[in-house]
Amino acid sequence: MRALCFALATLLIVAMTSGCPSFDSNAVNDATSVIDYGNGLYYFSSTGADFGNELSKFIGDHPELELVAMCGDGTGGNSHNPRGYDKGYWVYFHQPVDMATTDALPDSAQ
Repeated sequence: MRALCFALATLLIVAMTSGCPSFDSNAVNDATSVIDYGNGLYYFSSTGADFGNELSKFIGDHPELELVAMCGDGTGGNSHNPRGYDKGYWVYFHQPVDMATTDALPDSAQ
C-alpha cells in the first residue's frame, strides 16, 4: 500500500508540473465534485459517505475503467491537529487492454 501511495504521489507531482489544469470550477462536473485532470487522474473533493457515494456512482457510470490507486489529499498535521485530515481523494483509473483482441497488441507481442 505504501508503494502505491508513493507511486501515486510521484504521478501527481509529474502531472501537476506538466501543465495539468489547476482547480477550476469549470472543470468540475456539476452533478458531482469530481475533477478530471486527464490521463486517468481524478480528484474527488469529498470525504466519508459522500466520497463513497460519489466513487460508487463514478464507477457505475464508467464500467470501462479500472481503479488502480487512491490516496487522501492529506493536509498533514499542525499544532492544532497533529494527525491532519483529508478534504478529498486522488484516484487513478485506467482502461484495461482486452488481451483477447490481438489487434491492440504490437506485432512482437502476438
